[in-house]
Amino acid sequence: MATGRRRTGCPGIPWPGWPPGFWPRVRNADIAKVPVEQERYDELDDPVNTVGTSLLGLSVGCARCHDHKFDPISQEEYYRFVAVFERTIRGEVQLSTGATSASGVRPVLVSGEGLKPLPRLYNPGPAFYTKTWFLRRGDVKLKDHEVRPGYLDVLLSEGVTEKNFSGPNPPPAA
Repeated sequence: MATGRRRTGCPGIPWPGWPPGFWPRVRNADIAKVPVEQERYDELDDPVNTVGTSLLGLSVGCARCHDHKFDPISQEEYYRFVAVFERTIRGEVQLSTGATSASGVRPVLVSGEGLKPLPRLYNPGPAFYTKTWFLRRGDVKLKDHEVRPGYLDVLLSEGVTEKNFSGPNPPPAA
């Protein structure tokens, strides 16, 4: 049978060119290991980009790694916006939908605080981190300083500050 590859006849080396003993020394756990915190920032990038693009009409993904001279969102603002979503937990829970199906229950993807996340088979890190960091070049190994949740300055009109939004919700009638 012609496969285009010549078998070596040596166990552990599928074809010529592979270093001797390479496969036996690589474990599946090592291959599947992904830094948990980097994965979390990758997950947080999704709602930030979705809200930025669909609701605000701004592409914000670029600001994760660097500033642009004429971009309305700085890298600092990007991470303040990420901090807004930091404590969200993505997972699937069973909710009654009032449907007339046989079970009456349908799995729904939800995001919210206080929900117990589904167990993960890999990277069993925390469901959320208590601090959000400003990452230089978007790399978790290059943490600069902690950031607090905040608004994008481009959304605030002149004379309006974040303090206008930090009171009781809804604000008391004047």
